[in-house]
Amino acid sequence: MSLFKGLKRALRSVGEYVDTTAQVVRDGHLSPEELRSLHRLAAKLDMTIDERQRAHGQAIERLMTASMADGYLDEQEMDFLNRAMQAL
Repeated sequence: MSLFKGLKRALRSVGEYVDTTAQVVRDGHLSPEELRSLHRLAAKLDMTIDERQRAHGQAIERLMTASMADGYLDEQEMDFLNRAMQAL
């Protein structure tokens, strides 16, 4: 496999983890089953702790961008983002 193909595959894998992470914390809560699911996916993708932490940050950024679509964060949106960050 070429270096370029390997990098593309790795980026898709991290993107999959970020997508999944953003999806499971969308309710501001991370259930034990959701946490196990994230751990299994990270293990399948052979992600390091640092890679997971960066992916969690990217997922929160994604949720924040969606919350700020109207140009500001209200109290409910701030509460949601805080719960999502604590869950991760």
